[in-house]
Amino acid sequence: MSNSLGRVSTSLLAAALVHTWALAPQSLAQGHERWTVTHDVSQTGADDVAWSMLVDDANGRVYAAGWYQSGSQPDVYTGFVTALDLTGTHLWTAAIPNTGTLSRWLYRVAAHPQGGLIAVGEQGHLGGFDSDVLVTRIDAQGNVLWTTTWDGSAQSQDSGTDVVVDPSGVAYVVGLSTFSFADMAGAFLRYDGNGNLLSAQSVTNPPVMALAAEIELAPSGDLVISTGEHLVRLAPNGALGFSVATPGAIARSLCVGPDNSAYIGTRTAGGPVSFPFELSRFDVAGVLQWTSFVADAVHPVGGVEGIVLTPNGEVVAAGFRHSDLSQIGPFVIDACVAAFDTSGAGLQADYHHFEYQGRDR
Repeated sequence: MSNSLGRVSTSLLAAALVHTWALAPQSLAQGHERWTVTHDVSQTGADDVAWSMLVDDANGRVYAAGWYQSGSQPDVYTGFVTALDLTGTHLWTAAIPNTGTLSRWLYRVAAHPQGGLIAVGEQGHLGGFDSDVLVTRIDAQGNVLWTTTWDGSAQSQDSGTDVVVDPSGVAYVVGLSTFSFADMAGAFLRYDGNGNLLSAQSVTNPPVMALAAEIELAPSGDLVISTGEHLVRLAPNGALGFSVATPGAIARSLCVGPDNSAYIGTRTAGGPVSFPFELSRFDVAGVLQWTSFVADAVHPVGGVEGIVLTPNGEVVAAGFRHSDLSQIGPFVIDACVAAFDTSGAGLQADYHHFEYQGRDR
């Protein structure tokens, strides 16, 4: 296991805290906690949520993206990206301010080959059915270079869920493009390094693209996407390579190996099946190679929220496990980090315990 966990979701940790957020700890080779840091982003006592993070070892940075309440406007939110060094020291915070009435939420970030990062999310009204994909570029010093939005053809609910950037600086964004409650498509957008929209597709083939969650750039140059209950491969121009069903209930997390194989993590939806932490591998043609899981009869519901391959060939997955979703009242929550080899054999698992009230993770 390397000393960084790559890009993983921290929504579990963020939702368990009020007014501050915590980054998931880096791990040593033995899987021990190296550091944990909290930071009050808004500096106003308002709620702060860090939704995802990116460890950029090459440039010595840890980035966390999310949003916070905007002062006296409880239903208006400002997006942010915070940068730390690899020791956990805070470097800067870049805000993507709300427009006064429209909130801005940032969901994912990707490193840019010219330095800094690209972040994606959503601009709109809290609880409303009219939002736009939000894309912004921030340099290595925390300066916002540009921010742009995309409104789908139906001018309804559109959202950017993830982004990758190729070596030339072209950003590929996936997300949701909604025409009605019963008619959704996947958004597949391309931007150049200056924020100019190169192409935009509302992908209806396959229909599961409407549930696009994560995107990864394969060594072959293709785009690999997790979409609800499917794994999808697209060419850079958006042409479909394959769409295959995945094990588990909800396919969320994704990582692509140097041989173009895809590792995908799923969530279970509850019930008697105790597969709370499930990981599967598909080859370059979309054929399932194996499925492995961390089973726990005491915590039957959970899921993988982030996956990374280490330089020595191990697969590290991060996520959560907790009691059945049908319960009302206190939840027992464990943040889980587990290591597997490339054959699917489990190597070790480590947990961090939370208890909180309510039903939201």
